[in-house]
Amino acid sequence: MAYTDSAAVSITRCTAQDVVKEDISTAIRVFEPGHQDESVLKNLIAEYTAALRKASPCEVKSG
Repeated sequence: MAYTDSAAVSITRCTAQDVVKEDISTAIRVFEPGHQDESVLKNLIAEYTAALRKASPCEVKSG
């Protein structure tokens, strides 16, 4: 995970042997921010990535 006061990125790794899809990248960018805040973007990308991982987004091969 990486973040600044106007952007944040993270990667959700799909590493199991039976996974069909590749890793999932998430990027958030603030355009023309009225208030730049690094800690807000850090929390946003952390919470979003945690929710994504909890949803088990990595597709597993069937059969």
